[in-house]
Amino acid sequence: EFYWLGYLQVKKVAPAWKYVMHDSFRFTTETWGGFMAGCPDIAVDTHIYQAWKNPRNKEWYFEDACKVKQQILEMERSFAPVIVGEWSLATDNCAMWLNGFNDNMP
Repeated sequence: EFYWLGYLQVKKVAPAWKYVMHDSFRFTTETWGGFMAGCPDIAVDTHIYQAWKNPRNKEWYFEDACKVKQQILEMERSFAPVIVGEWSLATDNCAMWLNGFNDNMP
């Protein structure tokens, strides 16, 4: 209901604007496919981080990028245009307390 109410509010105030929703880190066609079908001017924002994917070697980065490209195409076919708001190649979380207290300490 949250997205529907937001969509109606935005369209009432700014009918020419595109309504962009964050995927809430659930970037799957099972979650979003067919959602808000028939609503014009919608898009989904996703953030792609590699720090939590356990990369193995440099070839893995290329494989993962190709896999994500396919996911984006599938999402656009089943839901809406995709905006990649962030894409990080970082291999760790780069913040000492991001996942929990002092989790980056040796």
